[in-house]
Amino acid sequence: MPLLSAIALLSAAALAYEILLTRLFAIMLWHHFAYMIISLALLGYGTSGTFLVFARRLLLKRFGLSFAAFAAAFGLTAVGCYALARRMPFNPLEIIWDWHQQAYLAAMYITLALPFCAAASAIGLGLAARPVAIGRIYRADLLGAGLGAATIVAALFMLRPEDCLRLLAGAAFLAAALAASGDGRRRLALLLVVLSIPAALAWPAVWLEPKPSPYKQMSLALNVPGARIITERTGPLGRLSVIENRDVPMRYAPGLSLATKLMPPEQLGIFTDGEGLTVVTRFDGNLAALGYLDQQTAALPFHLLDRPATLVLGAGGGADVLSALYHGARRIDAVELNPKLARLVVQDFGDFAGHVFQRPGVTLHIAEARSFIEASTAQWDLIVLSLVDSFAASAAGVQALRESPIYTVEAVVRRAIH
Repeated sequence: MPLLSAIALLSAAALAYEILLTRLFAIMLWHHFAYMIISLALLGYGTSGTFLVFARRLLLKRFGLSFAAFAAAFGLTAVGCYALARRMPFNPLEIIWDWHQQAYLAAMYITLALPFCAAASAIGLGLAARPVAIGRIYRADLLGAGLGAATIVAALFMLRPEDCLRLLAGAAFLAAALAASGDGRRRLALLLVVLSIPAALAWPAVWLEPKPSPYKQMSLALNVPGARIITERTGPLGRLSVIENRDVPMRYAPGLSLATKLMPPEQLGIFTDGEGLTVVTRFDGNLAALGYLDQQTAALPFHLLDRPATLVLGAGGGADVLSALYHGARRIDAVELNPKLARLVVQDFGDFAGHVFQRPGVTLHIAEARSFIEASTAQWDLIVLSLVDSFAASAAGVQALRESPIYTVEAVVRRAIH
């Protein structure tokens, strides 16, 4: 039944769009705005219900055309409203004292709720038009939503978020074509299929590329003369940007003694969504060049333990692994959640990093930190958990509190057992 296929495809596009917006806003602003995306999606769906109460009879007279129009409207507004919201000068750091920012936030809510309102109106109209098939329509809606959520996560491993946005616009037009075909409007269906291509590709790239806030760590780092992005990788866990600076070398060593005369070697900075800095340190196998690591506060546990078996949670660019190697840890397990970050250190910059994750005694695990500990039977003398989230939260400013399962009481107890 073309209508069921159209509803499934449109529902998939709507759920994928919601997930995609959380990614785009994490890059442009901060991950906390995922909550805003959920609420504005609900706003759009709720508004559509109110709209259909008053317009249902009129729309049902031309159901096929109305459904196709709403589906196509979702495709256009999904991209257009995002492009418009992207240009709004909204700065959450000023929202407490600048009423203009509250107005921008309200405008952003209204703008981004429109695509969800269009998609929900089409699906709601389908339920009203086919009351005897409500069960099948609802099933198609749920199956489409689940498929859309899974597909967009898989797509983000291969495509940039802004490119995924184009695909959703095309999918919406295909859903409109299916609805028109099921209503006997073959020419309109063919036209919508043809229009799905420009609907996806016609948008200028500069309108869609997410631009990080000027107050993010990466934006500030790029203000330093000579700083440049040398490579980027994108995925559902974040956009990774690698920055180098040959004019003003990057130096990142948290907790370094103010009295030290030792300097870190050349470093590359890796930012996740413009925040959460981790560094890749140049290493040629000569541990003596890493003497500065003994001047950091993180070196203290290694002076209290003799060659400890060490677990590094959140290995990142390998700085904590280098510290464990320098201090003679007999065994090192490094856990990193993001496989693309690990691949950057192991492959793309493996020679630069001295293949730190492939050194004798070092084992790299791609896993979530708490899940890895829960599943492991190994024992360690020292568990290194650098407070990367705390640094990122401090930089985020307003509403910077972040939930993480690795900081709960239960997680601490489990680490103590190991």
